[in-house]
Amino acid sequence: MVNKILYLFFLAIYLIFATFLFVILWALSFLFDKKKKFLKYISMAYSYGIIRVNPMLRIKVIGKENMHKKTPYMMCSNHRGMLDIPLLNTLNLNMRWVAKRELYKMPFIGVVIKMRDDIAIDRGDASSAKMMFRRCKSEVARGVSVAIFPEGTRSEDGKMHEFKDGAFIAAKMSGAPILPVVTYGTWEMGNIKESGKKLPITLLVSILPEIPAEKVKSTPTKELTKYVYSIMLKEHKRIAPDVYKEDKK
Repeated sequence: MVNKILYLFFLAIYLIFATFLFVILWALSFLFDKKKKFLKYISMAYSYGIIRVNPMLRIKVIGKENMHKKTPYMMCSNHRGMLDIPLLNTLNLNMRWVAKRELYKMPFIGVVIKMRDDIAIDRGDASSAKMMFRRCKSEVARGVSVAIFPEGTRSEDGKMHEFKDGAFIAAKMSGAPILPVVTYGTWEMGNIKESGKKLPITLLVSILPEIPAEKVKSTPTKELTKYVYSIMLKEHKRIAPDVYKEDKK
């Protein structure tokens, strides 16, 4: 509990100064960074700081060879904790997030999301979903990846839950390959007692081989959704077997 309070305290201080710096750098780059490539680097630095302000957290990425930074992907990740977005933002990939609109109201982080021009979505709103699909297609056409949590919401028990079709409809409409990414450690960080883990904790990102655009296009949406879920679930059970122990009984 003490560690968590200290982390939140130093995180608040970091967010005040880092967000102020982010705004300045964003403003300076606004005129010359039309494709927002420089924005990628300041977003990476900003996100890295959110995690490393806690000295008890480490970052490890495996499967880097499966990600090509010049390829615009539909990146699909499981969602286990508040640190998922900053964790994945540390990857060297120019991308926009599909983010629920409530995040835009968060202090400091909401400002950064707006300046990054991430893709807002209102859950359960059909018109918002259509707008999201159009934005995804537009970003991919510009050579920018789109990141999304196909579960639709954060896992409460640390397990990976069934995917919704939205991410895969967007991938098919945009003509992008899918990059499956599996994370570990963010749920454990937020649930130290329940997980039984001890500090320090390594936040792990496992990048799986991409699913080519041709396969995305030719595979029916439901089938594609189940397929991506199955390969990501298999990887999640490999790197986070503890959360699935009860399923084996």
